[in-house]
Amino acid sequence: MQGSPPKLGGSSVLDWLLVLASTVALTASVTHIYSMGVFIAPLETEFGWPRAEISAGLGVISVISVVLAPFVGLAIDRYGSRRIGIPGLIIYLAGVALLSTSGPSIWNWWALSAVIALGTVLVKPTVWLKAVTSRFRRHQGLAVAIALCGTSIGAAIFPFLAERLLVYGWRTAYLSLSGGAALVALPMVYMCFRSEDRPQDQAEPSKASAKPGVSAREGLTSPVFFKMGAAAFLMTLSVLSLAVHFVPILTENGISSATAASIAGIVGVGSVVGRLATGLLMDRYTGRFVGGAVLLFPIIGCVLLLTLQLDPLTALLVGGIIGLSLGAEVDVFAVLSARYFGVANYGLLFGTIAGLISFGAGVGPTLAGLVFDTYGGYDYLFVAIMPMLVASSLLVLSLGKEPAFKAP
Repeated sequence: MQGSPPKLGGSSVLDWLLVLASTVALTASVTHIYSMGVFIAPLETEFGWPRAEISAGLGVISVISVVLAPFVGLAIDRYGSRRIGIPGLIIYLAGVALLSTSGPSIWNWWALSAVIALGTVLVKPTVWLKAVTSRFRRHQGLAVAIALCGTSIGAAIFPFLAERLLVYGWRTAYLSLSGGAALVALPMVYMCFRSEDRPQDQAEPSKASAKPGVSAREGLTSPVFFKMGAAAFLMTLSVLSLAVHFVPILTENGISSATAASIAGIVGVGSVVGRLATGLLMDRYTGRFVGGAVLLFPIIGCVLLLTLQLDPLTALLVGGIIGLSLGAEVDVFAVLSARYFGVANYGLLFGTIAGLISFGAGVGPTLAGLVFDTYGGYDYLFVAIMPMLVASSLLVLSLGKEPAFKAP
């Protein structure tokens, strides 16, 4: 077609710009999660809050997210990702900025977390990946992986930035993190993140409505959906409990907070590698076998944490392993959702699974804080995580053969 944008590897430049905008948006969307580990100690010192209560802010976010996720998924399917994502980014980053106003009551912290939750549910991976999976077929796994590298970038940079900004106080640090994320993400998303539907689909509504995939009812009642949701919850609970508390885990073992924050950056680096490798492998090999294997990776990190002296070198190795696992986590379920359910109701179906992922992301760090407050250490956490990871892997391996959807 005359005037069509040039294509790279079978997809247009505009498609890849959409992927890049999704990457930037997802980087901004994890500001509060990956800076949390750095802020735990200052909040504990200033207000005397136990770590479990501080981490419970993520629990508030996760509960609200899991309740609202299916409704947001329906809205994405109906109105498109752009109309959800841009307002969501504004609400979310405003909520992060408001954390700087926290007072001495833990209820104030939890109320502000609820504000963040309203934005979080509008900037979850579902919003951006509905667009990406609709645009790509041949390189779907790779495109999803590149988009989700945004959360990996966030895991790499936010602990470092938060630690450096703490010299100005934790309140200023929260304002700076949210303001910087807004200045980078909002213009990029506004300019490059267009509708997930191609122009011809917009011109021909009948084709848009005939997208391949299962019905909402068929998907929500299928054994595959329940297995995938349970596996996603268990995996996220395990990995996020390690990732969010990684800095405190290191400092409890005698590593300085500045060194711990720098080492924590390896989680983000490992996550980028894990995402890209997982995406490439899922494009080439059977998805459930790839997913079942990579979901076992964090067990290695738990074994190392239980058996070795945690010096900086060991901490780097463990952080890399956690990062590889974190990188594979959402990618596996995002791609498997597209392959087992299709794109017709992807927003609702993967959105609900993403809600369970959010729930696990809140429950895991809260339980990790509770374990520390109760036992004065994290060893029982490492022991409890390992069977959860085995169960998650077995659930993914049991999904069965991927269905073949016919394009409309």
